[in-house]
Formats: sequence, C-alpha cells, structure tokens
Amino acid sequence: DPERIRLLRHAENSRGGMPIFSIEPGIDDQKWADWQSRWADEQVRFRNLIATFGRNRRWAKTRIKAVSRIQKPPFDIPNDLVAAAAVCAAWWAEEFISLTPELSRERDERYASRIRGAISNLRESEDGDWGAGGPSLLIR
Repeated sequence: DPERIRLLRHAENSRGGMPIFSIEPGIDDQKWADWQSRWADEQVRFRNLIATFGRNRRWAKTRIKAVSRIQKPPFDIPNDLVAAAAVCAAWWAEEFISLTPELSRERDERYASRIRGAISNLRESEDGDWGAGGPSLLIR
C-alpha cells in the first residue's frame, strides 16, 4: 500500500532521528507475503463478494458506531483529527471484515512479535537513556 509507505517515510523524515518501527513487515518477508495472498484469496470468496453489495449501508453504520465511541480526550485536539480517527476506526473494521479467525490470529501474533522486537531493539540501543525501567510502549 503506497499510503503506508508514504506515512513511514514521513515519520522517518520528520522525527529528527528518533527510531521508527513499522509493525507491518516489508514485501521481502515471504511469510507475510503468504499471509497477504491467503487474505486476498479470502476476500474474493463468493460470500465476501456478495457482502460487497451491502457495503455502503454497512460502512455508514460502522462509521456512526465509531463516532459514538469517541471519548473526549483530556487535552484539546482539532475536530478534524477526531473525525479522522472515527473514519480510520470504521475503515479498519470494514477492511478486515473478511478475515477468518485464523488469519486474524496470525496477523495479531505477527504484529505483537514485531512490537516486542521494536521494544527489545530500543532497550538494547546505546543512545537510549532509559533509566532502570527501560522504554515504555503506551497504547490507549
């Protein structure tokens, strides 16, 4: 996906040398390429193709649910970022609707492994003054 690559390059160029880790493996990773191939096969199954007929209505409902789940953050952020977050959440739900439980588990395990690897890399870096606790990953 060119957008993911663009965002990664933007992060690398704008973070002033801070380490940037992508949780999605690159195209040279054969296991990930196999996973994407199996996901593509799943997306073109007859039942998933039939499900595309109701996509607009489902998308609208998913977007409304995403908007209703937004909580006011403790700090002030622009409304367009709040709207973008809701659209991203709706897109994420729609994008992975055709995932089987097995494909979803494999993806989640792979992402978790890459996040653990990134944290390990940060802990081992020589320029990190982390103190006794090491770096922290904040997920909200």
